[in-house]
Amino acid sequence: MLNKCSNLFKKSGIEPKDIVYIKRDGRNNALHLVDGRVVHTYIPAKTVAAETADSAVMLNVNKGVYLAENYIVNINNGIYTMSDGASFKGRVRTPGEHKLNAERIMNSPREKSRMTYERIRQKFSCVDDLPVAFCVIELKFDEAGHGVDFIFRYCNKQMEVIEGKTIEEMTDRSFYEVFTNGDKRWLVVYADVALNGGQREMHCYSREVDKNLYIKCFQPEEGFCGCVLLEE
Repeated sequence: MLNKCSNLFKKSGIEPKDIVYIKRDGRNNALHLVDGRVVHTYIPAKTVAAETADSAVMLNVNKGVYLAENYIVNINNGIYTMSDGASFKGRVRTPGEHKLNAERIMNSPREKSRMTYERIRQKFSCVDDLPVAFCVIELKFDEAGHGVDFIFRYCNKQMEVIEGKTIEEMTDRSFYEVFTNGDKRWLVVYADVALNGGQREMHCYSREVDKNLYIKCFQPEEGFCGCVLLEE
């Protein structure tokens, strides 16, 4: 059956980490994805959840309902609220389980990071419609403290014009996942600003989008780099 799951994922273009939750829908199970798609399958929810084990933790909170921990934004009185606004009632007979889940997930480093990202997005929501491309990226470092990747944490609408990708395709994704031919030289400047603050400017050709860009960088919070992008 696991091979059938792999085939389903491949056929439907599903990354296991992008499954927000699985729930019973008539005779089938519905896989709700982070991009808003819903994929139906006859494969048991338990089997699908097991197939995601290497990349996501799925909680079976009620009969036929599996929730990805990474997309749970709140747990209150046994009610689980997901990142897309959907809510699910946990098993009534195990209230202690839901309390423990709430304490573990809501106080986890992941959840604290999520709250930071939400604060940044709320802070810069005022430039959603700015006719200039703007984004905030988070630097990821290796054990030696060197910048190895950056993640888009906020993108305004004009970023779609500059980058040729939708906001959903960029937000919370690695630059090198979105742009597989991405140039590592960007990391040097972004890491410097994210760690040390100050401002930096770049005039350069971006092979990722085949454009000459002027980029102005600053540090909105420690570990993050804000970027204004203009096409030259």
